[in-house]
Amino acid sequence: MATRPKNVFEIIQAALMDLLASSGISLGASEIWSVVSRVSIVHYREGHTLFRQGDEGFTAYILAAGSVRGEVEFTDFAPPKMFSLDPGALMGEISLMSGIRRTATVWSTSNVKLLELSPTAFSHLLSLRPEMSEVLAKMVAERQESDHEYLKRLKTLSNLD
Repeated sequence: MATRPKNVFEIIQAALMDLLASSGISLGASEIWSVVSRVSIVHYREGHTLFRQGDEGFTAYILAAGSVRGEVEFTDFAPPKMFSLDPGALMGEISLMSGIRRTATVWSTSNVKLLELSPTAFSHLLSLRPEMSEVLAKMVAERQESDHEYLKRLKTLSNLD
């Protein structure tokens, strides 16, 4: 049976480990401590809307516990793309990195615990390791490519009718 994190350090450590699991990046205790004072831990109940597509985005989030769902709406009457995210998922980073408005609506499907990253906290996270910017930029690019491919498949299917 897995033990639950007991303090802020452990919550942030677990969330960052989940976020970076596939990247091969491992942060040391001093790096994690440097993040602790820069992030906020926020809690929301099931059904809370974290943000809506089209809103301005001034923060990013790392899902520390719980689950969320979201949808991306397209402008050409295609059905929305639905998605689910689990602990370790990064959300809202596209707005924070690019300055564009939120690209999805995201809501909690259970009680959730999130690490809230301000622009300063996000910049600090990126500065911890030279490869961190590349890893997060790759995550953003993959997400945008997935949305683009979904829309392309829908358009292809509608042309078959």
